[in-house]
Amino acid sequence: MTGKKGIENGGVYAAICMIVFFAPIVQSQSTQIPEDKSKVNDWFSSVIKPLSQRTGTLDPELVQAEAEPKIIKVKQGDGGDFATIMKAIDSVPAGNSKRVIISIGPGSYQEKITIPRDKPYVTLVGDPKNMPNLTFDATAKDYGTVDSGTLTTLSNYFVGAYLNIINSAPKPDGKREGAQAVALRVSGDRSAFYGCNIFGFQDTVCDDRGNHFFKDCYIRGTVDFIFGSGKSLYLDTEIFVEIEPKLTVITAQARESSSEDTGYSIVHGKITGTAKGSFLGRAWKSSPRVVYAYTEMTDVVNPAGWSHDMQPERAKTVYYGEYKCTGVGASSSGREPFTKQLTEKEAEPFLSLDYVLKKGHKEVAPCFLEIEKDLARVRGRKSKTPLHYVSKVANQDFFLDRFLEACPDSILDFTTQNSTALHIAVENRRLDVLQVLLRTLMKTAYHREVVNRKDENGNTALHIAASSNEAQV
Repeated sequence: MTGKKGIENGGVYAAICMIVFFAPIVQSQSTQIPEDKSKVNDWFSSVIKPLSQRTGTLDPELVQAEAEPKIIKVKQGDGGDFATIMKAIDSVPAGNSKRVIISIGPGSYQEKITIPRDKPYVTLVGDPKNMPNLTFDATAKDYGTVDSGTLTTLSNYFVGAYLNIINSAPKPDGKREGAQAVALRVSGDRSAFYGCNIFGFQDTVCDDRGNHFFKDCYIRGTVDFIFGSGKSLYLDTEIFVEIEPKLTVITAQARESSSEDTGYSIVHGKITGTAKGSFLGRAWKSSPRVVYAYTEMTDVVNPAGWSHDMQPERAKTVYYGEYKCTGVGASSSGREPFTKQLTEKEAEPFLSLDYVLKKGHKEVAPCFLEIEKDLARVRGRKSKTPLHYVSKVANQDFFLDRFLEACPDSILDFTTQNSTALHIAVENRRLDVLQVLLRTLMKTAYHREVVNRKDENGNTALHIAASSNEAQV
């Protein structure tokens, strides 16, 4: 199966360049995306240099990880190291600290693929002239929506290049419960996708958590088919809206507060399809942030542009912007009054690679800790210690997943004293994590009794006890 998006230039070279996309960029180069689309590829090549030309600007740990990558070949039949993608991933050791490039031969791979959190630096790359099909038919009914992905990436520094990623479940008909079906879920930080075609209907791409970059991709769906709490830049990506009689919506970005540093920037995109009256985004959550810039919009797009999802109060909290878009669907005359036609200054942050570049723990950690009210129970790290926490979310791994994404090497143990207390032990060298926790908890609507302690192994620990609704520390 091939998408409509054309793939240009050398595949493997581009994929390898993407590996170090999320490292610091040489300051002499402009990170601002040019307005002229014909100049984008040359500009990108000038900014994202090969690893050998950037070692002086990179974190030494990243340089070591990317040096001498291991190549694993997946091929159906003879000639490969493995016949399935998951067997290749299983061969990568937990705690992996080296780039592993899994080269996937042509063919259709009927697999549900997951890159575990403890296996960073994994690349899946296909042949741009004969792209492999990664396909599975999981749905929300059997797995839950976010866990139904054909390809789920939980680890940091993941790269996907020249892949057809497909959820082959039937198109929802409005009658079957749990018919939503994710093709790609990306939950690791600093992940990149290049030249990938992603096919589904409702909920095609779960842009879940972390900073992500998509370039030269093709995404197909019907309703909410780019959704989640990620902070992502989609550059030169075609969005195809398939006809659906009731409603078609491209984005359902899940920001719930203006303080959350998440959102989607879609630059030099192209919106096509067979649908009519499609919304650029809807306010699934209270404060979504989505910007389209330099994007070609056909008559697929609804003249109103955006929807507050029949919750008028959200018109005051959404951030929906457009900047220098073209085509009949980009006309501003019929747009909803709560949307923005951005000025150059307002658009500038969304037109830079800096929008998704790496951030430190102190900046990232707080947004993962603003959780609310409903008792849940999960297992702690390595399934050893129970963790009680308070959260409304249906996914019971939410708190643990999100904190480990921000600080994967900082948490040693979880224990509980009762259903309203949480004890977190952190390595002594990461006292900044404790400071972030403390500052974040002080902003919440609960009384917290906070004590710095040493755990039984001598590690600095933070004990938090919730007892009333009065905020005080």
